[in-house]
Amino acid sequence: MLLLFFVLSFVLITNTITSLHKVYLGLLTLLLVWVMARFGLHAAVDTGQGLYYGAAAYALLAMIGAGALLFAMQLAQRARRPRHQLYIGAPGVLIAAAALLNPGGLFLSGSGDAGAWTYGAGHWVLLAALAGSGVYGLYMLLAASEPANPRLRRQIRWALSGLACGVPLLLAGLALETLGSGGEEEAMTNAGLSLLVLGLTGAVHRHKEFSVVDIAQQDVIDSMDTGVLVLDEHDVVLEVNKAFRPYIDVRVGDPLDIEAFLASLRIQKGGGDFLAGYRAALPQRAQLEAEAGRDGSLSVVIYAAPIFDQYRTKIGRIVTLQDVSELRRLISVAEHTNQRLQERNRALIRMQDELFQANQKLEQMAITDSLTGCYNRRYLMRHLERDMLERTRLQVPFAVLLFDLDLFKAVNDRHGHLVGDDVICATAEAVRAVLRPTDLLARFGGEEFTVYLPNTNATQTHMLAERLRAAVAANRIPLGSGGETVTITISMGVLKVPEVCMPEGTEVKSYLRELFAQADAALYRAKNEGRNRIVYAQSRTL
Repeated sequence: MLLLFFVLSFVLITNTITSLHKVYLGLLTLLLVWVMARFGLHAAVDTGQGLYYGAAAYALLAMIGAGALLFAMQLAQRARRPRHQLYIGAPGVLIAAAALLNPGGLFLSGSGDAGAWTYGAGHWVLLAALAGSGVYGLYMLLAASEPANPRLRRQIRWALSGLACGVPLLLAGLALETLGSGGEEEAMTNAGLSLLVLGLTGAVHRHKEFSVVDIAQQDVIDSMDTGVLVLDEHDVVLEVNKAFRPYIDVRVGDPLDIEAFLASLRIQKGGGDFLAGYRAALPQRAQLEAEAGRDGSLSVVIYAAPIFDQYRTKIGRIVTLQDVSELRRLISVAEHTNQRLQERNRALIRMQDELFQANQKLEQMAITDSLTGCYNRRYLMRHLERDMLERTRLQVPFAVLLFDLDLFKAVNDRHGHLVGDDVICATAEAVRAVLRPTDLLARFGGEEFTVYLPNTNATQTHMLAERLRAAVAANRIPLGSGGETVTITISMGVLKVPEVCMPEGTEVKSYLRELFAQADAALYRAKNEGRNRIVYAQSRTL
């Protein structure tokens, strides 16, 4: 009795109460009270007291049979609906009620002495019911003895051992009690009771499969996409979830051969470092990347970390496996997309550069003369319009030179227009070679050119104009491969402006027209006075 009380207290302290535990604890309580009732039966001093304890013992024994059957069904996971439990408990309740009433000494009767009992037909009916419950419970456990969960398998084996060994001994001891009053049947009954209790206790406590916390942890681990493998300090598997099983054929209790496991993979990175950290005297965290599957289509990351107790002693290891195939695929797609975007960006940059160069060419074509490469008349006038406004504020001198090729029509008539174009281009090059970087040369029209000399006083203007005339006159232009050359001279009209002085209300365009009219008049006089000369304009409104 003390042993049963100790076992009951131990289970209550160390286990989370679930439905299986409730059945177990109820059954254990019935056994404890039944032992007390049997003790009262054998220790009774009178017949009436003995019959009272005997009726209670028979009623409790009927309930114990129903409880053992219910325990077996709970463990076999068949008693999932309340009505099943009602069906199981109904015969036990009926027999227990009949035992308590004990009509006509159906179960037990006495003739005067407390220890002289007569067992009726109900005694054997009860033993038969107990035997039936035991056989049916064994049948259910045997039918469910190979579940997928290895822990549940071991629990069922514990329960099978308890029922198979304990129930026959218990029934045999109770049956032998009707034959005599020796101690053998009492010892047999106690032995059967002890074996039954030990088997049921081992099924409930040994692996704690039905603990709420354990169930929740197992469900969480099995629902994870990451493979989880828990090892003890000797690399024996303690736990492995569903996500890890496709990659390794190992069960709880099997030793893990890490080298063989890694050999089944195609390691991409970190294989040597992983094994070095895994096998180090002081285990370290390690990680590797590998390909798995028959065709290497799966990419996995394996991570191993030691588990230490509070004294920094290694007590195990956890290995996780993460399937990163989708992540690698997305990264590959992103890299491919990024590469295509980079190629398109480079193509766009090339197109922008080509467009920029084309725009520059168009702009250059819009402001330059296609034959000589000099600025054209439109650009010259726009530049002068902007510059005149600045000159008005700064009041600095400038000059405008307008020159024309002498007798150019005769060159065209004698040598042809192609030679005439060459003469125009060669003349522009000769003039450009003399000018300063700040000076502006523009083709004004036909064989007529304009030179704008900013920030130039009268002396500098005179020197530059003379150098231009002399450079053109000295320039010998080849006519072809025969060595024949041609020379040409220019007539020039020069307008020197010491400072910009536009009358109030005068527009810049009108002011510029007046400038060029005066320079053109000077050029006209140079032509009339014999050509190849420079004539300076007489300012009227400047």
